[in-house]
Amino acid sequence: MCDAVQELGLEYALDFGPREVGPGSATYRGLDEISETGAAEVVLEVGEAKLLRMLPCRGTDDESAGS
Repeated sequence: MCDAVQELGLEYALDFGPREVGPGSATYRGLDEISETGAAEVVLEVGEAKLLRMLPCRGTDDESAGS
């Protein structure tokens, strides 16, 4: 997920909880409970919906190359 976040320049994500907001059903591996994994922090929460700020990835090759 770190590569995708960096490549796309993502800063925020929306998590609407277990219900779908559009038609159909989808599974997004790597996004379930991202605020609990340390990949994002909750900025705002209304009901089950959350606005998440993506956090810098830790332990990536880019970071360790500068050490």
